Amino acid sequence: MRAYLLTLFLLLAYSKIYAQEETSQRGSLAIVSASTPFGSNSVVNFVRQSLDGGVSYSGDSYYSLGFSYAQPMRPRLHFEAGLEYCKHKILVEPAVQPGQMAEPYSKSISLINIPLTLRLDLGQHFFAQAGLMLDIDLQEDDSFDKQTGMGSLLGFGFKRNLGNGVGAFAAAYSKVHAMVPFVSESDDYSYKLIEAGLRFGIYYKFKN
Repeated sequence: MRAYLLTLFLLLAYSKIYAQEETSQRGSLAIVSASTPFGSNSVVNFVRQSLDGGVSYSGDSYYSLGFSYAQPMRPRLHFEAGLEYCKHKILVEPAVQPGQMAEPYSKSISLINIPLTLRLDLGQHFFAQAGLMLDIDLQEDDSFDKQTGMGSLLGFGFKRNLGNGVGAFAAAYSKVHAMVPFVSESDDYSYKLIEAGLRFGIYYKFKN
């Protein structure tokens, strides 16, 4: 966890220094959205496996909505920070007891995501993005592993200027939530939410 926090601190410090140097370049503000059927979510555990007869989880659907601000650091390099609300729906198959039947049921999990990423422009229209993501789990119960922690985000997309500072973009992306959990009840064996698909957005680039 210390390595993730140190990386987060360095990203913030680096962006602050070079944002001050690039005062002649203004940033851009974007509204971002993602949901099924343009993507899918899943529940994974990188260490343990579900036991026969034990509870198991699978992804069902999700959506997210938020905004982000990108500040130029170099001609093609941007630091991007955002705030997003994300709601996941998962399917739970309860543990089966001998002689009993258990019906699967759905559970909703709401998260606040704070992504902190670097975006590299690849020519005029394409870009790549990677960074860390702070997750805040809004669950009121403990029936599923808490997702509060540090996650990761990767993406590759296409953008187009529509004129007057307005543009649109679409990006293939993946998020792994709570790779490093902050909640004491969670550990390396806890289940993680993963989402992957397409993100769509509209942005406005502030004029110099």
